[in-house]
Amino acid sequence: EAVYNASGDLGLADSLTTSLAAPVVEETLKGLAVLGIFWAFPKEFSGLKDGLFYGAVVGLGFAFFENIAYYSDAGSSSGAQAMAMLAWARGFLGGIGSHALYTAIFGIGLGLVRVKPSKWRLWIAVPLFLSASILTHFVWNHLSEAFLLHGSLTAVYLVDVPLAVVVLQGPFLVVIGIVVVNATAKECEILREQLEGESNAVITREELETLVNGNRTLGWWGRLRREQALLKPRKRLESAQSDLAFAKWHGDESEEELDARRGTILGLRNALQNRP
Repeated sequence: EAVYNASGDLGLADSLTTSLAAPVVEETLKGLAVLGIFWAFPKEFSGLKDGLFYGAVVGLGFAFFENIAYYSDAGSSSGAQAMAMLAWARGFLGGIGSHALYTAIFGIGLGLVRVKPSKWRLWIAVPLFLSASILTHFVWNHLSEAFLLHGSLTAVYLVDVPLAVVVLQGPFLVVIGIVVVNATAKECEILREQLEGESNAVITREELETLVNGNRTLGWWGRLRREQALLKPRKRLESAQSDLAFAKWHGDESEEELDARRGTILGLRNALQNRP
């Protein structure tokens, strides 16, 4: 009614209301799920990339169950071909740029709060980034139909829908990519700053360079089987070293807790060295 009073166009009012209703409800529910993870497991939120990851995972989970309902309805009402086309559009073309993208935007906001924790940041980030995720969802719902220009169903799914994805969701994905690049650079800086002063028992210089640069020396095709067997223990060691760096950076753990992390690293190193 408010939209109709403002525009005087009943058709536009119905279209905007329909396009906005689902984003508000769905993004709020998904946002609450990510917020629950943030509050229940704050130490799992090291920064922007963690927020992005958990948001995307929640979004993908939502999309999985929603798509099952859409595929089942399409299959029962229109047959296997319609279900396959819908799977192409929703599952493949929109698999990354839809619900995963929308909720990842909200997760980035919580990641920002974790980077610089304060109550005012939390109260600003939650509504701001939730609104951004709702807006992104709304843009797709409201404008995607404008790209459906071909009369042929095949052309719609092979031309129109991909074009809509590129134009309407592509810019947001580019922004996400920029965030990932910048956040990765910041994480490398944090790892170096926080771990350079640690003893070789905690992390050697070679391990630090590997961790900072993201190089992986194990697990590639063609490696010896013994090297492949070392992959998981090595990953656990790297993860523990990374967790220590971010715990020091956040400054929310006591020295005793940090020493406990160092003890875990020593245990992992001993287990790695003692493997046959």
